[in-house]
Amino acid sequence: MAVIENHQIKATVNHTLRYGASDKIAEKKAEEIMRDILHEDIPGTNLAVYKTLTVSLNQTKDTLYESFKRNMDRYGRKEITDGNRRTKDGKPILAWHYIQSFEGRVDTTTANEIGVKLAEKIFPGFPVQVSTHTDKENTHNHIIICAWANDGHKWHNDHKAYQTIREESDRLCDEYGLSVLDKTREQRLVSWTDAEGRKHYYEPTDRKNEMLDRRERKEIPADDVRSYRNTEQYRQGQKKEDTLMAQIKKDIDRLLPYAMDYEHLLRMLRQDGYTIWDKKKNGEWLAHVTFLPPGADPDSRGKRDNTLSKEDGYYTRENLAQIIEENVKSRTATHGEDAPIPMQDPVEMGQYKYGEIDITRLDENYRSERGGDGRITLYPRGEIERDIIGDTKQKHAEVQADLIDTSDLDRAIREAREQSRSGKRKTNESRRERLVREIQENLDSLSFVERNRVYTYSQAREIVSGLWDRRRECSLALDEARKALKGYDTMLALPKQLEIVQRRMRENAGKPEYMGGIEYKRDSQYIITIESAIRKYGLDTPERTQTFLQLRQKRERSIDALAKQLQRVTESLAEYQKCMEVLRRIDRGQGSGRRDYFYGYDRIFQPNAEKGRQIQETQKRDMPHRKDRERG
Repeated sequence: MAVIENHQIKATVNHTLRYGASDKIAEKKAEEIMRDILHEDIPGTNLAVYKTLTVSLNQTKDTLYESFKRNMDRYGRKEITDGNRRTKDGKPILAWHYIQSFEGRVDTTTANEIGVKLAEKIFPGFPVQVSTHTDKENTHNHIIICAWANDGHKWHNDHKAYQTIREESDRLCDEYGLSVLDKTREQRLVSWTDAEGRKHYYEPTDRKNEMLDRRERKEIPADDVRSYRNTEQYRQGQKKEDTLMAQIKKDIDRLLPYAMDYEHLLRMLRQDGYTIWDKKKNGEWLAHVTFLPPGADPDSRGKRDNTLSKEDGYYTRENLAQIIEENVKSRTATHGEDAPIPMQDPVEMGQYKYGEIDITRLDENYRSERGGDGRITLYPRGEIERDIIGDTKQKHAEVQADLIDTSDLDRAIREAREQSRSGKRKTNESRRERLVREIQENLDSLSFVERNRVYTYSQAREIVSGLWDRRRECSLALDEARKALKGYDTMLALPKQLEIVQRRMRENAGKPEYMGGIEYKRDSQYIITIESAIRKYGLDTPERTQTFLQLRQKRERSIDALAKQLQRVTESLAEYQKCMEVLRRIDRGQGSGRRDYFYGYDRIFQPNAEKGRQIQETQKRDMPHRKDRERG
């Protein structure tokens, strides 16, 4: 039998289609089950990539989403603009998402054929996507239809339509020899009323009937009859969801005290590798901000801010923005007569260049920042900024005290800027040249900590530790993705290898030395092996080959995204390390009062840096062999 569920799609139609068509990553199942499922093991883990079989119907454009969009634009524009009075929130229904779940495991091709026949029968003329998933305990189809048909009439999902879908699904299950529950075959939807007086409907399957009986006997808590919260499948899935939510909350809590505004919080999360959906194309905020942490499934929908704290709404955009505003006010509040007085006409925050700014106008206590409205706001500086500015002013005074020839100073400044840009340090530099170089290094570090809102030494250490964690995660994910890509290349090369060996056997068929030698036996056995692998992976059909090509392209895109993310994190680590070396020099000049702090920092940085160098050396050693394989 098959159970039918339905969901309204009022936004993110393209995302729903991508979710339906994408492959799924989940834990491996029993070996006898995995043999019958098209999948790809992820080396070194207990996970597998479960392949999705997708068929599109009534497509009028190059892509199915374009077909959906064509119908929505042509026939649904008025409803999209004016709203739908039939829905509770007034938003139009753009698509319908039906989930056809079979009892236990069903052959993937059979399940997909049933889903396609159901869609052809019930939704003629509607753009439809039928995707079969095998990652759960039950094989199931995701049937996604555009709310408007190609001729303009709209699909309305009422109880009568739902019953028609169920009856056709049961008929198809009968046709394919799948079980259908006799006691529910002719049953209509059953209604029930919750504690708040709202009416709900449910499909009377065996599982739901049994759950109702157990609920009446008070063996399980009272809950929505559609719930599966008392199943192991739900508990395992919820465990993963809870882990994802806990990671997002932890990262937000870690960065929240340092944020200057909500957008700054999002910038810091993105720097840590997060993918965040926060605004529309026109710049307006989305109703809910969605977070996807680094290392999560790229096809995952992430977590909306309102789901992170359903009880009190703590992690919603509005609440976090208010908390940040209060934190900023507490940092900028003055405390009686002892509060430092802001400098008159200070240097504004920006990219500082020695010789172009007045060092004496750098305010050690307040940072002068110009907002988008053009107004300047003063913010108290953190301990790192104060240390840098104090050392800069001291060195500048030493330079001025020894100044005789300004042309010599101009030359030293130009050389210091060039050294800052190239990272190469001049040998045998004079005392003045060293002072000028260190001043420019200080100014570069000041710009860096201001731009990244790094206020305290402990904050800097936490950020660096988090960046190393991100780098390790990216490196591991990138290695796994490259191994998977290599596997796809090996599979897709099988037909060509078979053709090469077959041609060699034909060319040497009349040669006794070949036919009677070991080479003939080796080629014969090789052909048997290749043909077996081609049948195993389904590469003997153009459709399946195209599926693997699409999977390979998807893996290439994933590798590209991971490589860019790894590069960004590595560059951030290099910038932090450069800044920390400046702070270490300043601390030594002030008597090494933070020696314990830098010792703790080195314990984080140096072992990770050594691991990073080992990874790079391994990749360099592997590169010539990889190039040889590519040429071969």
